[in-house]
Amino acid sequence: MAAIEDKNKIKVIPLISEMDRRAELMRNTAPTNISHIPTKDEIRKKSLDDMLKRINSRG
Repeated sequence: MAAIEDKNKIKVIPLISEMDRRAELMRNTAPTNISHIPTKDEIRKKSLDDMLKRINSRG
């Protein structure tokens, strides 16, 4: 019976959104001589702004 229960259990896997992953990559690869390292929110806002620019440029 336990084996059947194990089959039916749903595995919960923590997912990181694509934007969070990109923000993390950008922050980790940023040169260390920059005085201001952008926060996750700043990077997210910038990527949203870039997305809007791309959408608007399509017409």
